[in-house]
Amino acid sequence: HYIVGGKVLTKSKNDIALIEIKGKLNTKKHRYTWINWGYKKECSRYNLLGFSYPKENFLRYQEGHYSRKCDIESGKKLKVRCGNNISGNGFEVIWRKGSVDRGSSGSALLSFCRLDNNEYRWIITGVLSARNRGCDPANGIYGDFFTFLKENKKARNILTQGLPDDAFEENDYLYQAFNTDEIFNNVCGEIKKLKNLALKDNDDDWFSMTLPKGCRLVLNLDYISRYGDIGLEILDDRKNILYKTKDENKNKQTFSFLARKKERIYIHLYLKDDTYQNYNLSLFKERYADAPKIDVNVKNLVPKIRYGGIQKEYYTNKPKIELLISYKSDFYNSRDLKLCVGRFLNSCRVWEPLRNPYIWNLDNKEGKYIRYVSVKTPIGRYSNFKKIVVYYDKTPPSDGKLLYSLTKEGIQFKWKDFKDNLTGIGNYKLVYGKNSNISCKKGEILYFGKNTYFLHRTKDPSGYYLICAQDKAGNWSKGTKISIK
Repeated sequence: HYIVGGKVLTKSKNDIALIEIKGKLNTKKHRYTWINWGYKKECSRYNLLGFSYPKENFLRYQEGHYSRKCDIESGKKLKVRCGNNISGNGFEVIWRKGSVDRGSSGSALLSFCRLDNNEYRWIITGVLSARNRGCDPANGIYGDFFTFLKENKKARNILTQGLPDDAFEENDYLYQAFNTDEIFNNVCGEIKKLKNLALKDNDDDWFSMTLPKGCRLVLNLDYISRYGDIGLEILDDRKNILYKTKDENKNKQTFSFLARKKERIYIHLYLKDDTYQNYNLSLFKERYADAPKIDVNVKNLVPKIRYGGIQKEYYTNKPKIELLISYKSDFYNSRDLKLCVGRFLNSCRVWEPLRNPYIWNLDNKEGKYIRYVSVKTPIGRYSNFKKIVVYYDKTPPSDGKLLYSLTKEGIQFKWKDFKDNLTGIGNYKLVYGKNSNISCKKGEILYFGKNTYFLHRTKDPSGYYLICAQDKAGNWSKGTKISIK
């Protein structure tokens, strides 16, 4: 006989096994023992619980050091006796003569242990097998022992009640699904690895998460041990199954899902066989879709200066302007996007629904205004910031002098000393009229443009002439008027 986590004290050919457990078990040496499931344990040397051979529903207890008494619940074919010369704890299993199911193989040893949360539970510390391959993981967990547990509900319930759960203990049903949004700092773009989780018989694990549009979930499920199979289901918010494990005997499963709209999904893990399994779960919420490309303009205004596609400068004499935001995206529409019009480059405090046009109210104070514009997707990707510079100028230019000289061709006009301190002079307008009531808005326009001179070809120079200046924001001066007789 072989015992994982202890030793056999007798060498019997009649299926008699006397087992001794001393002190703490060496998990490295006894590699197939069920110990150290993420809990710190102090296991009593004086308390053992054993399960009998698979076909018997039999529990036996022995307590005390050098104990000679046992509390015995006998089955029809089995009797248990205590060893008289045992150093430590032990029990002996003897199968009655004529039994069809001979041998003690598959019997499990459990110790009464105190966990790190000061709870006491029975923990498997060993299992008995008549042949070494009965303890071989490739041959199933401890031979026929788990066949017995699957067939024996009473024994299975006793065992699984004593097994430790993981950090997400209260997630056994869909309505109890642990919301993983609580552990992700961002809505998308992070990896979280949940390590050393536990599945028990009749004790599933449920997780949930929210996937914004354009976010892709990449899930990796790894078995810590090679025993048994774990079933995996992915469901959407309407409980439709998006994925379900098909192949068995896998020690790793991978699943990916791209949310083409905002999705609430559920992750369901369950045991396909056995009574206990440890696993690691990796959740990667990937920023799959790119940010859209944008362009920003001011309605009814032409930019005076452009710096590539990054910066535009405008001049206005109105305290309210309208920003027109255009975007290009193969994945998102305007309802998906958030808009930022902020004061700082590559930084935004407030993201709001995309409005087009966006009303930008100036402070009704003349000067230079700067805003940085960007749009953001539901998964946190944002476009390059566009810089918009606006010069707000509501003061008309100051008038200068209008000079002239008569020539053979007509009248040679020249003007000077027109000034605008904020936006500068943009254009000049020369107006003619027979009466003195001419203005920048009334009269015959002889010239409009940026030059400071003009030749008026005429044979009759008499009349009234007015020159006015317009700044780059659109404000007109009153003008300088002269008369020629």
